[in-house]
Amino acid sequence: MPWGELLLLLRALLADPRSRLRAVVAEWSHPLSREAMQQLDMIDLLLMRWSKDGKFKPVARPWDKKPKAKAKRKPSDAHRKLRPYLYND
Repeated sequence: MPWGELLLLLRALLADPRSRLRAVVAEWSHPLSREAMQQLDMIDLLLMRWSKDGKFKPVARPWDKKPKAKAKRKPSDAHRKLRPYLYND
């Protein structure tokens, strides 16, 4: 496969939101088609219309950043906390 063709295929994959490659590069939680994006927008518009005072929570999108998980404990810290339960001193 020539390099030019490979670059064209990669560009096509990166431009398509349905591809897993695009989701990974854009750090989305999962791929999403353009139709699904439009449906989510329509749901948001309906929720906005039906809500009181315009307060509503939009439907989550794959590009919404989730809060980062807390730093994992080191094994020694976990052992220190579990020590009273593991050993009967």
